[in-house]
Formats: sequence, C-alpha cells, structure tokens
Amino acid sequence: MKIVIDTENFTTPFKKLNNSMKETSKLVWKNSDAGHVALFGVSLVLCGYIISSKIDNYLNRNSNRGTVDVTLEKPDTEYKLNVKPPKTKYSQLYNTGEKISLSNKEFDCLAKNIYWETSFEPLLGQMAVANVTYNRVLSGKWGDTFCDVVYAPKQFSWTNRKKLRNANPKNKAQWERAKHSANLFTKGVRVTTLDKSQFYFAQYIKAPKWSKSMSKQAHIGQHIFFAQNGD
Repeated sequence: MKIVIDTENFTTPFKKLNNSMKETSKLVWKNSDAGHVALFGVSLVLCGYIISSKIDNYLNRNSNRGTVDVTLEKPDTEYKLNVKPPKTKYSQLYNTGEKISLSNKEFDCLAKNIYWETSFEPLLGQMAVANVTYNRVLSGKWGDTFCDVVYAPKQFSWTNRKKLRNANPKNKAQWERAKHSANLFTKGVRVTTLDKSQFYFAQYIKAPKWSKSMSKQAHIGQHIFFAQNGD
C-alpha cells in the first residue's frame, strides 16, 4: 500500500491554463477561416512543447517539497509463519505466530511509543522498540499493560515532556507507519536478537551507566539494545 500526501498544489495552475486554452480554441474555430485554423494548429504544437517543458521543470523543482511517499508492508503476506527464528547473529524480522489482542487504548499506547521513539527509523528499528516494550510488559517490572509500561516514570524520554504525553501525532505519514508497525507486532512479527532485551539508548547520547553491566544485543538504526546479564 502506498500513501502519497499533498500532490494537489502543482496541478491547480495547469488546470486553469487548460481551461483557458479550451475557451480560446472555441473562439478560433468559430470565427476563423481554414488558414487561421492551420496557423492556430501550429501555435498549439509550439505551446504544447513549451508547457510540457514548464511542467517538467516545475515537477523537478517540487519533487521533494510537500510530498511524502511511504511504502507499507502487508502484515498477512510478508512474513510467512516461522516459529523458530533463523540462526544468525544479525537482527531480522520473523513471525512467531503469536498474535496479541489489544484494546484500542493499548494499541494506541504501543503505536505512540513507536512513533515518538522511532519516527524516521526503518521498519526493523520500529519493530525493535515494539519488541522491547512488549518484553517489559511480560516482565511486569514496569506494569502489566502497554500503557503502564510506556508511561512508566522516566523510562521513555518522550513521556517526560508534558506537551508530548497527551499530544496527538501531527505527521500523518509517520503516524500511519507507526500504526502499521504496531499492527505487524500484534500479528506476531518479532526481531530475532531481542527476545530478552528490555533496555536501549540512542547512539547519539553518552552511554548510560547501567549499560556497562548489561549485555549488548543489537545495534539497529539509531538505537543500541541491551539485556540484563543472565537473562
């Protein structure tokens, strides 16, 4: 499925030009002889060439402005049932076949955590954060639900900011991606190397003290993931 946002702006001026040309052609056919009509035909060819060049230039200038193109993977067909993760030290997505039923509120909490933590991360990075969130739910140390875990005090950085805690995601394309990733997770998709991971931090900050006593599990996108030794 492909989402394309804001492709309306560049079509409006050319629609107006097209309507104007139609009106002009009606007047020419009504009031001109064969010679004028032939001359008008040549003029149309020249105008068409010029307009085509203008459109190409306009599209090239605006190809990266106001347009978001997001490709979403199909949750039911992309990952065939594969209960055992592939034997590899590299992080991969696989399907456990373990489906999770969440209320709208719980799903929203999971999706928001993915959105605020990994908006511009690849799919693997978004699923990794979902995996850690779920591992915390299973542990019960931060709460028994996704909402309890996500909003646990001083755990996920975005929840420490009052403006973000209750804010609705404004980037529609990235919000759709986050919900899509959350949907994949509820259908059983997991990350191979993160079955025990409950911690991570962004690579652009100084390594927290707690990371020194833990085992590194993976480095995915902008985040480094850890598990407690012995888990």
